[in-house]
Amino acid sequence: MASSTGDGRHSLTTPVFLLKTYEMLERCPTHVAGWTDDGEAFVVRSKTEFETKVLPVYFKHRNFHSFVRQLNIYGFKKARLESSDMSPSWEFQHPKFRRGAKRGLNQIQRRTTTTPEPEAPFENSHEVAALRLKLTHLREHLANLNANIERVALLVVRKRKRELQLPTDVVMTSFLDQVDWNLEA
Repeated sequence: MASSTGDGRHSLTTPVFLLKTYEMLERCPTHVAGWTDDGEAFVVRSKTEFETKVLPVYFKHRNFHSFVRQLNIYGFKKARLESSDMSPSWEFQHPKFRRGAKRGLNQIQRRTTTTPEPEAPFENSHEVAALRLKLTHLREHLANLNANIERVALLVVRKRKRELQLPTDVVMTSFLDQVDWNLEA
C-alpha cells in the first residue's frame, strides 16, 4: 500500500491486518499465542482459545483458517509444531515481522495476484433482468421450502406429544374402568 505525501514523495503505510496482528501478539496470553524466544516468529499454542477468545477481539471473525489465509497473503510461512504436551501448535514467520520491530511492518505488503477477466460480461440489460427474475423465483422457492420444513417440524412435535400422552390415556382409562367396576360391586 503506498500513499502520497504532500510533496509528491511516496511512503508506505502499514496494513491494518499486520498492525492488529502485532498488537494482538503483544497483548495475548502467552499460553494461547506469542512470540518465539528469539522474536523471529510467533506461535499459536492453543488454537481453540485463539479462535474463541483472541481473534474476535481484533478481527470480525473467529476463524483460525481465515487468519492463516491472511498471513499467507502477506507472505508468512507456516510450520505445524508439537508442543511438549503433544498438542499441536502453529508457528508463523516472516523476515520483516519481528518482536520489537513494529516500525518495519510497513515494508510487508500484500501479494498481488492477477485476477482473470470474466469470460463473457453481460452484453445487455435483458440478461441481467433475466438473472434477477430467476433469483427472485429461487428466493420464493427457498421461502416455500423453509415454510414446508417448519410445517413438517411442527407435525413431528405434535405427533411426539400425542405418543407421549398415549400411555397416560390408556392408564387413566384402565383406572377409571376399575373404579367404575368397584363402585358397581
